[in-house]
Amino acid sequence: MSSHTLTAGRASFASTAAAQAKMAEGALGALAPQGLLARFKNWLQYRRTIQELSRLSDRELTDIGLERSEIEAVARGTWRG
Repeated sequence: MSSHTLTAGRASFASTAAAQAKMAEGALGALAPQGLLARFKNWLQYRRTIQELSRLSDRELTDIGLERSEIEAVARGTWRG
C-alpha cells in the first residue's frame, strides 16, 4: 500500500470520525453529562482505531512498527513502541 493511499485513508478516517463524533454530541449532548459524552467519544475512537489497524496486513503493520498483538494497546494509548 502506498503512502498516498495510507494518507488518503487517514484523511477519510479522520473526517468520518469527526462526523460521527459530531452526531454523537448532537444526539447525546443534551441528554448526557459531559463525562459520559467524553467517555462515549473515547470509546468510539478506540473502536475505530482497532478497526482501521485490523484491516492492515501483517506487512503493513510491520512497516509502521507494529505487530497484530499490539493493536489493542495502541488503541488504548498504552503502547510503548
